[in-house]
Amino acid sequence: MLTVAKPKKLKVADSTSAESDDVVDEHRKIFEAMNRRQLFLKEFVAEVTEDDIRALSSDIIEVKMRNSISRNPKVKRYAYVLFESEEVAEKNHASLQGKELKGQSFVVDFVGSKSSFKNANSGGLSGHSKVQQEFDMKRLYVNGFNKKTISEEKLKEAFSGATMVNIPMKKKDNTPTGYAFLHYDDEDECKKVQKQEVLIDGKKLVIMFAKKVVPKVPELVKSSKKEKEEKKPQQPKKENAKQQQQKDETVAAPKLKNAAANNNKTKEQLLNKAKAEEQKKVLNQLKKIDDKQKGKKVELLDKKGKMAAGKDSAGKLAAKKVASAREQDMEICEKRKGHEQLDEQQS
Repeated sequence: MLTVAKPKKLKVADSTSAESDDVVDEHRKIFEAMNRRQLFLKEFVAEVTEDDIRALSSDIIEVKMRNSISRNPKVKRYAYVLFESEEVAEKNHASLQGKELKGQSFVVDFVGSKSSFKNANSGGLSGHSKVQQEFDMKRLYVNGFNKKTISEEKLKEAFSGATMVNIPMKKKDNTPTGYAFLHYDDEDECKKVQKQEVLIDGKKLVIMFAKKVVPKVPELVKSSKKEKEEKKPQQPKKENAKQQQQKDETVAAPKLKNAAANNNKTKEQLLNKAKAEEQKKVLNQLKKIDDKQKGKKVELLDKKGKMAAGKDSAGKLAAKKVASAREQDMEICEKRKGHEQLDEQQS
């Protein structure tokens, strides 16, 4: 459902500066009114989703999730929750105390001047300070609509005078960011729309002038780059690849020759060493063969000597046996002669 309320009276500024100041003051009032309708929730785990927060209360109109800067892994996210009015926000501030998200408790606080924290910021839609800012009087910033149901067609229907409607999308999942920009050709018409109260799907929109975007001038950018390059100490120009390759080859040529010569020397040394070792092996083998042959000769001579010695001893034994046999025969003969003599005497 789209409804447009009656426009409020515009203040006519005396100059551009005064007009900008009025815009800043008016935007600040809009933020203060928005802050009174918001609550700040923090210290809940990253697994908590927007739907989990919406389930806390049926009065919640909008949820803005944020990532925490804290390095503590237990405190990863916080959110701003929007309600229909300040009274509803106060009621939910009391009812949400002690509730849990994903089994963990969380902190509930007001936003802006009612916050219990010192130097509290102005909430999820903050960004304007007392410092004078540049605003585009032909461009509007619109917020407060339902991100899930919003479309360019709905915005064009609500703001029929806008020449262009832009809804920025998130890069991560290509869903609406929660705000939009409206472009007008006529400044007076844009100012008139900014004062209106517009509802889309029963939700009151926040309508403010958008910050002026200063485009970068290519010539100025180029000149600044040139100035920076001139300030830098000049370095010698780099030679092309072929020249550098030729230089490298000329420098490397003598080194390669020396390396080749050294390689040849080492090869010769290794060959000589291998030959010497081979000769040693052959000589050792010949020596072993000679030693074996000499050992065999010695063994043969020893055997011959033993055999000769054995023969001599055997001859001597035989001679001894013959001599002893002769002596025994002599003794027997003599004994016989003695007996024969005795017999003769007795007879």
